[in-house]
Amino acid sequence: MNDQDIESRLDRSLRKQVALPKLDARFNAAVWERIAAQEAPAVVAPRATGSRWLLGSNLVGIAVSLGLIVYCVVRSFSGVSVQVDLPVPEISAQTTAAAMQMLGWGLTFASVAFGASFTSTGRRLLRFLRSEFA
Repeated sequence: MNDQDIESRLDRSLRKQVALPKLDARFNAAVWERIAAQEAPAVVAPRATGSRWLLGSNLVGIAVSLGLIVYCVVRSFSGVSVQVDLPVPEISAQTTAAAMQMLGWGLTFASVAFGASFTSTGRRLLRFLRSEFA
């Protein structure tokens, strides 16, 4: 036996062991459909319903921030001091401490709820609460 005979026997043996599906016209159609889909222009998603409100609120926030920055910079570099006499009510230390404690608990609860809303359990709990109290 020469090398060509051995290679041809190995080739036939390999072809018998590995079964490949026959590629027909459906395969060609699927390939051309994918090529056409890639060449087609991308579809632009429609704007979300609240995007204008979000843009507006962002612009207002940016304007207020810039205004405060400009005010502080001008005030610090020009040496102008604005004296405003506003009547400020006297608040006791106990009232301040109680208000700070309540504010701290509120911020803690809001922070934990916001962080939990990014987890699957938090989303399930949020859906449950919306269905119960809606």
